[in-house]
Amino acid sequence: MNPEFLQLDLPQRLAGPVALAHVTVVPMDAERRLPDHSLVLEDGLIRALGPVREIDTTGMRVIDGSGRYVMPGLADMYTHYWDPADCPLYLAHGITLVRTVGTPFQLAMERVAERGEFPSPRMITISPPIDGVGPNGRTDMPRGVAMTSPEQAQPLVQRFVLGGYHQIKAFSLLQPENLRALGQASAGAGVRMTANCPNAMTFEEAIEAGASCFDQLHNIARGHLRSDAPVPERWDRFDPVPGTRLDFAAIRRLARFMAERQTWNVPTLVFHQRDGLKQLRSKRPWSEFSRSFGILQRHRNRLNDSLGLLERQPHV
Repeated sequence: MNPEFLQLDLPQRLAGPVALAHVTVVPMDAERRLPDHSLVLEDGLIRALGPVREIDTTGMRVIDGSGRYVMPGLADMYTHYWDPADCPLYLAHGITLVRTVGTPFQLAMERVAERGEFPSPRMITISPPIDGVGPNGRTDMPRGVAMTSPEQAQPLVQRFVLGGYHQIKAFSLLQPENLRALGQASAGAGVRMTANCPNAMTFEEAIEAGASCFDQLHNIARGHLRSDAPVPERWDRFDPVPGTRLDFAAIRRLARFMAERQTWNVPTLVFHQRDGLKQLRSKRPWSEFSRSFGILQRHRNRLNDSLGLLERQPHV
């Protein structure tokens, strides 16, 4: 592995089948557990699963999992996986799939991971944000791609789909007619359009335009304010005040609307929790950094211990 890509000393991927024996499997398809089972893995796939007595592990590397549980990998449905060195943090927490905002580097990471060249969760890459232009002449995000007319929708979607992105990302400053055009172009290309709900639209309007997932719940108050609440002169996704004046009956109607249309949401509440702790962090920046660094070190040590256990298991 090129050290400029990943500056971690990780063992080579194991060759041949590996059996996890005497584990309790939690398949997550119903409220049940499968005790004393064996699970056979090879090339990143589950090759066999069944009671220990029914699985022949002759010639395999067998790991005794007595007292341990096995369940499907977790999915982080909205993250910024921009550094290959983050892979131990995901894997140590059982995360085997991430949905990540993308750049060309993420596309390269995805391809390297698919080839098994470094241990990584499987990646679903979202395109760079397609955005409108604000009063300052810029997109909301520095790496946003400006869209100022519906005619741009088809070329933009084709560009990102051909580049390898799995989903199209719409962003906050898009005008309604441009979001509708982007939704039509995404549907025509057979990919999902995901969105930060544009400031100029309600969630219902964005869904009708083709949004299949909201990656944050910014501006959910638009169209869902209490009758006595003043309407902002300008909607801003970072303005927390409207969110304190919600009409919860309207929010429940929105929830039913989204459920009926199978529209997902990723509220990213930690974003707002972190924002609310800024003052606390500013008073204790070094202690916060030290605690975060210590957590990182413990996670890496846990992963190294797990890899070491795997290496020490004898062939049976």
